[in-house]
Amino acid sequence: ANLIKMQNQIEANATSEYERLLHALIEKYKNLGLVLHTKILTGPVDMEIEDFAGEDHSDLIVMGKRGLSPGKRFLVGSTTKKVLATAPCSVLIVKE
Repeated sequence: ANLIKMQNQIEANATSEYERLLHALIEKYKNLGLVLHTKILTGPVDMEIEDFAGEDHSDLIVMGKRGLSPGKRFLVGSTTKKVLATAPCSVLIVKE
């Protein structure tokens, strides 16, 4: 029970931090005339991105080239490859 409670707290803290970062990005770019949509999703990352982009009728998905985990830092991320292959719209991959 304590492990589940700890996991829930970690997820809540992470979600709060993601929301803060996304809000900062929206504020930074809102004056450029872009319509930006953000949503924090949980589940298989590639499928969640594809579903969100399709449901939102997105024109573009912007993703990083690599994952952040230590084992994936030197490769094009497997999630990026999956989204590229099946995305319902264009995908822009950025290095950093």
